[in-house]
Amino acid sequence: MSWIHPGPRSIAGTLCVLALWSICCEKNDSSVVDSTGSAPQLSSASVAPSTVNTDTINVNGLRSPDDILTLSVLVSARVSHADGPSHISSVSFNLGDQQELTQYAAGTLHDNGLDGDSSAGDGIYSSLVQFQIIRSAVGSLRLDISADDPLGYESNHIVLPLTLERLNHPPVLSNLVAPDTVQLANQDQTLRLTVMASDTDGLSDILKVSFNSYKPDNSLTGGSPFLMYDDGQSGGDSKAGDGIYTLTVALPSTTTPGAYRFEFEAVDRSSAVSNVLVHTITIVP
Repeated sequence: MSWIHPGPRSIAGTLCVLALWSICCEKNDSSVVDSTGSAPQLSSASVAPSTVNTDTINVNGLRSPDDILTLSVLVSARVSHADGPSHISSVSFNLGDQQELTQYAAGTLHDNGLDGDSSAGDGIYSSLVQFQIIRSAVGSLRLDISADDPLGYESNHIVLPLTLERLNHPPVLSNLVAPDTVQLANQDQTLRLTVMASDTDGLSDILKVSFNSYKPDNSLTGGSPFLMYDDGQSGGDSKAGDGIYTLTVALPSTTTPGAYRFEFEAVDRSSAVSNVLVHTITIVP
């Protein structure tokens, strides 16, 4: 037996047959739908305020790190579609942490002139967004905004930071006015003490000004700490709201003579403590 090797022409014919078989047997995928469209476009977005100082928010007159705060921000986005606004089916947002592990708020923005949107039909979608957070949480949250059309085309995303910070400043005491010596002379005496308190966050941020009094043996005197006043009437205070805190103390004639130490401090609504002013008053018979 001998082998007959096909020539070039028969090889070409074989390839042609294979090619034709491949074309004839190719699957016709009728599930493919030929659709055309385009996605909405976000040209700009904003959140206001973009920074929140949580130490400006009081809860029952105080500011504790464990407070649960309800914050409100205005979220807006300018959205358009090549085929007109009727082809924008939704504009949505998601507010979470930077790692996208915790979601604080999610929803939709509207162009209806309601719920924070200033003007209907102007292409700016807005909403007032409320969410809760613990006061001690500081840093940047992640606000993700996007839009969809009725065919499911998704727009570009705009991601904005929302910064939470605590910028409280402690109060400062100064200008302490108190005598160095008080002589009893076998009769009751009064002792008027004043101190200036200031706070860069405003005088309304000062929760209290007080002092502790220590006897010559370094033990606390009864009644410590003593509150001081800036209301124009209590404790001998002469003018309300001027930042000068006053207390007039009665010293009985039976007060034990010796050196008494007075320590003054102020506390603000975030529980931040001021510098401490120390003054010694010597009581003599």
